[in-house]
Amino acid sequence: DRMASTTDPDAALISRDGNGRMLAYKDHRAVDDQHGIILATKATSAAVTDEGQLLPLVQEVVFHQSVVPEAVAADSIYGTTDNYRDLILMGITPQLPRQRPQHHKGKFDKEQFTYLPEMDCYRCPAGELLKPQSDGLKRGRIYRASGPVCAACALHHQCVKGKGPRTIHRYIDEKYVEQALAERNELRYEAARKRRQTVAEGSV
Repeated sequence: DRMASTTDPDAALISRDGNGRMLAYKDHRAVDDQHGIILATKATSAAVTDEGQLLPLVQEVVFHQSVVPEAVAADSIYGTTDNYRDLILMGITPQLPRQRPQHHKGKFDKEQFTYLPEMDCYRCPAGELLKPQSDGLKRGRIYRASGPVCAACALHHQCVKGKGPRTIHRYIDEKYVEQALAERNELRYEAARKRRQTVAEGSV
């Protein structure tokens, strides 16, 4: 069934834990860390994804304040490859938790595989290589382990759900995420995350 408001057609119907379904909007905002001042804000339908609003907010801050922020902190939903790329190309440090790809519980996740740029391959926890395949993604490539090697591996049950070989998806701009993670100062990163909860979540 489809539902729509006759008085506010731009609102979207969403479900909230404990509150049932409601018509709502989202308020996206950029807040200055030092003074807690809202520098940019944008209202959208509640159906709009959050991660796509980060760059427009940062661009609005740069346009109106004539200054490029040193860093941007946000929660994990904003930690997409696109947002890492856009912030780095603007000269901004992304203080974002990486948006992790879905994986099967109890299995090795992507972070436990090492990308080898000089070979354009991934090395799995057992030391075997996953090589790029021709059947790539629209915005990246698929890396696949050898079927016989993967099937015979002692760690197969910890890595793959089913009988097929393990695959890894690598997006075309993933190098920006790897760059940010390699250069990340963990103390500053954790401080920025805690500060964001106080400043951004508490802004009105």
